Amino acid sequence: MAITTLLLIGTIIAGILAVPYIASNLSDLKPTGRMLLNLNDTDIDKIPTKSQKIFTSDKFERTYETAFGKVNFRVSSDKIIQELYKPDRTVICTETPQEVECKLITKEYSIDISQTSSKIIEKCTTPDGTLEKTKENGEIEETFTGLNSDTVLSTCSNAKSELQREMDIMMQIREETIIPGFENNKTNTTGSGSIKITDIDEKEEWIEIENDGESIDLEGWRISDLGNHIYEFGQFTLNSGAKVKIYSGDAYMSCSEDNETLCWTGSKIWNDSGDTATLKDPDGIVIDTYSY
Repeated sequence: MAITTLLLIGTIIAGILAVPYIASNLSDLKPTGRMLLNLNDTDIDKIPTKSQKIFTSDKFERTYETAFGKVNFRVSSDKIIQELYKPDRTVICTETPQEVECKLITKEYSIDISQTSSKIIEKCTTPDGTLEKTKENGEIEETFTGLNSDTVLSTCSNAKSELQREMDIMMQIREETIIPGFENNKTNTTGSGSIKITDIDEKEEWIEIENDGESIDLEGWRISDLGNHIYEFGQFTLNSGAKVKIYSGDAYMSCSEDNETLCWTGSKIWNDSGDTATLKDPDGIVIDTYSY
């Protein structure tokens, strides 16, 4: 999650804290349970749930809990903490204006990723060894300690994907149910660089990317939705000032690729009820997100 996301959420929270009271909505439990447990709303109604909200002049805290998982979200003037607990794993994300840190802990492995404006540090620990990667000023340094580097690399790659998936779940819960008054309009929440998601048409099934900077090779960049459908760019250069639309669903059948058009899949990607697109560079760094 980009630091600019924290600044946006902080602005929203500042507005929330100015309101003396906001009524709790028990229907919030349904989307939360749906994302935690992968169940439909009818089944969720049969599962005992607990919701708690603490709302004071200097902090906001909300907790959702079932027998199968728990989400805790805490906001103060200088920090946001999100915690996701499941029987087989724990995910904790801490955000400050200076740093974002997320960690995933399971019985098989743990992974910790921290990001500042200039540095990213990834540390993954498994029974076969530890892999640490630092990216700073365009340079990457890797350190491995252990017995089997191939096994560790494979495990850590899976761990990073799992952490991202759980982070996406927490972000979706936060956007849909935790932040009162957060309207689900089309919004660009993280983009501050030259490559941005500018629009999604869920009916016509396309997403549009724009380049406001110098020409850039997008090979290896990825677009994903909340359903974890992934589009990876092949050899493609997005020129300065140019836009490209990536088509899916019914539009894919008549899709023909050129400098302004790319073709994803014949399956429907973008949900009619709302979705979030995430754009990442080849290193897995989130460049932009777009929600509608």
